[in-house]
Amino acid sequence: MMPLSLSIRRIRRRVWSSLAIATVAVAVAAVPALAQDANDPTAQTAGEASPEAAALEPAPTAQGELEPAAAAQETDPPVAAEPPPAPPIAPVEGTAVILALTDTGGQSDQMFAFDLSSGGGRHFDRLDRVGPRLRLRGLDRNLFEMLGRSPDVPAEVGEIFLEPIYLGNGSVDSAILVESSTGWMAYLADVGRRDPVLGELRTLIGRPFDSLAAVGGQFSLFSRRNSTGQTIGAYLYHAASGRAVYLGGLEDLEIDPPVVAVEGLPTLAGRPSAAALLQGERSVGYVLAGNARLLMLAADEAQVSRLSPSAEIDLVAMFGAEVTQPTPQRFAVMPVQNSDDDTIALWLLDTGNGTLSELREPLGVLRGEIRSPRPRQLRDDLLDRLGGPRPQNERVLTLVPANASNGATVGAWIVDSAGRPMLFASRDAESGRVTLERVELELGS
Repeated sequence: MMPLSLSIRRIRRRVWSSLAIATVAVAVAAVPALAQDANDPTAQTAGEASPEAAALEPAPTAQGELEPAAAAQETDPPVAAEPPPAPPIAPVEGTAVILALTDTGGQSDQMFAFDLSSGGGRHFDRLDRVGPRLRLRGLDRNLFEMLGRSPDVPAEVGEIFLEPIYLGNGSVDSAILVESSTGWMAYLADVGRRDPVLGELRTLIGRPFDSLAAVGGQFSLFSRRNSTGQTIGAYLYHAASGRAVYLGGLEDLEIDPPVVAVEGLPTLAGRPSAAALLQGERSVGYVLAGNARLLMLAADEAQVSRLSPSAEIDLVAMFGAEVTQPTPQRFAVMPVQNSDDDTIALWLLDTGNGTLSELREPLGVLRGEIRSPRPRQLRDDLLDRLGGPRPQNERVLTLVPANASNGATVGAWIVDSAGRPMLFASRDAESGRVTLERVELELGS
């Protein structure tokens, strides 16, 4: 048994230690109080302990021993505070579903832009001016409501598509509306030609893309055009699995269209951007740009189910892996066509770093005539012109072709999902130099 005198001495030492800890706590609490405004009625003097500091004092028990938590403060080494976790990157909210319409001859005419967070839309016209001045009008129809989707459930990039249906004269008066997460599809007939401007919604029998439906938004939708330029079908491609489905009968807006499975396609990381390669108005191939690779697929004129990989470009090797702007769809691809409806170039926009590049002679690349294609940079300041990167918010930039009255592409409108003002990029045909202008919007009724 421990002698009584030794026990008393240990109790005294522990009580003195308790008082020392309480004194340190009071002193620490007094430091921020000294920095407060002297006129602040809540400020405390250096000799007063705040309730928070008093709560830090260890309380002795009735026998003079400290509570276990207080005793641990005497012996345990201090633990370094962990840095606060980085704030999560917010998903894309804003304009990311776009439908562009052309008039006779392929001239730019109108554009509809819809918000991923709510389904609300805007209507732009006077695109035939082919420049930085457009007229903006609101829409009284909600895209999500047309899909039968709650406006309270945001969509992902690559989940909802609007694809134009071309007539043989280069104009567009209908479109297909697809929700890849459910496989649902409908037509928009007489779009942009009647009131309401979105036209008539025509639903189909069943869900033609049901076999491919999946969440995650890793889809692309691209159409097939015949030798007269008429849209006769469309492919829905799932980048994560390399599977696709072809839907025919679009020229007649068939409500029970034929569906053909397309297998064996390469996979791509991210949410790919897609574009058709035209030769004399006919689709001869397609371009798919993922987050790391660009693929070219050759179309078989006789078999719609046959798409053959013909070329590949390592985008990371050319543009680097690092990005300053988080984005689920890093690259946007847009065909540049001449007045004969031949695709003569591709514009490639890197949302991650705000660059715009051009790949010349894509048809030669598709046919294997050009072995080492390399895009040439046109601009490197898109993000700066759009207010700079937003590191805590995902963002998508979209290219909308600007076609002159002869159908030739002379530039593009750049739409920012972050809601920044649009830019108009115009390309000089001789020098190839691209200039950027901020789009001015005239409010219409």
